[in-house]
Amino acid sequence: MSSDNDVYRDLSFSASIELDGVILGRLSSDLLAMAKAPFFDKGKLPVIVANSEKNLSAFLDVLSKMGGSEKVSVLDMSLLSLNSQVLNAGLPGKILLVVDDETSAQVKVLNTFFSKSLNAAILFIDQSNSSLRTALTLPVLKDASSVLWNNKSVVFSNPLRATGVTKSMAFIQTTFDSFEDLISLGQNLTLSGSELIANMKKEINRTSFFTPNDTVRTFNLKALAEILNINTAYDLSGGIFGKDSKIAKLIDKDGNLLVNQLKASAAAGVSEASLSTILPAISMRDTILSSINFYGDISKKIKGSIKTTLESIMRNLESSYKSQLKKLDNTLSSNAYNKAMIQRPFAILSPSFPSM
Repeated sequence: MSSDNDVYRDLSFSASIELDGVILGRLSSDLLAMAKAPFFDKGKLPVIVANSEKNLSAFLDVLSKMGGSEKVSVLDMSLLSLNSQVLNAGLPGKILLVVDDETSAQVKVLNTFFSKSLNAAILFIDQSNSSLRTALTLPVLKDASSVLWNNKSVVFSNPLRATGVTKSMAFIQTTFDSFEDLISLGQNLTLSGSELIANMKKEINRTSFFTPNDTVRTFNLKALAEILNINTAYDLSGGIFGKDSKIAKLIDKDGNLLVNQLKASAAAGVSEASLSTILPAISMRDTILSSINFYGDISKKIKGSIKTTLESIMRNLESSYKSQLKKLDNTLSSNAYNKAMIQRPFAILSPSFPSM
C-alpha cells in the first residue's frame, strides 16, 4: 500500500509461476483482496467506528459518502487486538460515526469506549434506528437527558449519574441517508464552552445576531442539557423532603457550567465588541427560561429548587448588562429581547422571554 487510498477498497493481484524464464502457469483471473489498517488519529477528522467483517457494505457506504479513507479515521472493530488500546481509552472530542445493523451488536460492546470518549459526538448510523435505543440501556447513558435540535433528539450522558463518565457526550440516531446533515452539528457538539464562546466572538455582532447561528444555538442546547442533567440528579438524590441541596447549588457554584461561562463573559462590560457575548447571553436566557416555564416535558420535570436557582442566576446575568446595553443602543436592546427566540435550538410555542 502506498497511500490511504489503498485501504478499504478492492485490490487486484495477478499471479503466475515461472521457472527459468518460462511461465508454467497463470491465474485465469486476478485475485481480489482488501487491505485493512489499525486506527490512525487524523486530528479533527470524523472517525468511523465499524466492524468491516460484519457490516462491510454499510461501512463502505459511509466511507464513500465521507470521501474515502483520506477524509476520515477508521476504527475497525474486526481488528480487535490492534485497536484494543483505543477501544479501552476512548476518543475524546471526536465525531464518532458508529455503523451498525438492526441487532446493534457493535453498540452493545462499546460502553467503556463511549464512557472514555469525553466531549465526543456519537452519531449512530443504521437503517433500523435501533442503535440509540440499545445505547440507552448501557451504563454510560444512565439517567441521560434528551434535548431537541430542531426535530432531532440529542441525548446527553449525565456525569452526575453514570459511573465512569466525567464529562458529557452527545448521542444522536441517524441513518445512511441523513447522517451527513448532522456532521456540522456534531462538530459544534465536540467543542467546549470556551471554544464555542471564542467562535461567538468571531461570528456575532449587532447585525449577525438576528440570523439563526448554529454556534449560539449549540451553546444554548448544551447549556440546557447540563441543567437538565443536574435536575435529574437532584430529583433522584432523595425523597420529597430529603434531596441533596448541594446538587441544586451546582448551577450557581460550578464555574465550568456553560451558563456560568457565558455569564462571566457577559459581565465584563458593555461595548460594541462585547455584543458578541452579551447578545448570545440574552438568547441563552430566553432558551432556558422559556424551556423551564413553557416547554411541555421540560417544564413538567424541572424541580422547584432548580427553577428558583435558575431564575436568580438569570436575574443576576441580566443586571450585569441591562442598563449599559440600553445606554449603548436602546433599540438594539429591545430587538435582542424581542427576537432572542430565533436562537432557540428547538421550537417553543411562546414569544421570546421578556426582561425581568
